[in-house]
Amino acid sequence: MDRLGAWGVRWAFGEPKRDELDPVLLLWKMHQRVRHDLLPPKRTVVEFDFTGHNGRRLWLVLEPREISVCLKPPGFDTDLMVRANLAFFYRVWLGYVDYDDAVQSKAIIVDGPRTLAREFPRWFTWSPMARFVRMERDRWAVAPS
Repeated sequence: MDRLGAWGVRWAFGEPKRDELDPVLLLWKMHQRVRHDLLPPKRTVVEFDFTGHNGRRLWLVLEPREISVCLKPPGFDTDLMVRANLAFFYRVWLGYVDYDDAVQSKAIIVDGPRTLAREFPRWFTWSPMARFVRMERDRWAVAPS
């Protein structure tokens, strides 16, 4: 599977096209890759404010035993607010852009208690292709010109 993933990233797998940007699908993928063991012990609500093409607001309700994707406000207070351009957040999810670099450059804004904001990226294993994307990205970064 690793070889197939590496091949796909190198030859067939590219960044999503504008018409492929789907915030609901992105959050659904994220909800499938939550590291339950690293979540806070109490319910944590993360509101995503995606801007740009197909941008919208969505919520993840994270509990150690259950993760929910909400298309409407879930009826609980938001603990973290994540603001980003949808296309850019896809690039982070897929591994083209480093999450910490995106936050430092303010391309992704995470508002909320400092502890939750700092732990937020650790709650996800991110895209299964991210490792291969980073390897390919790094390979091109050191390739002679």
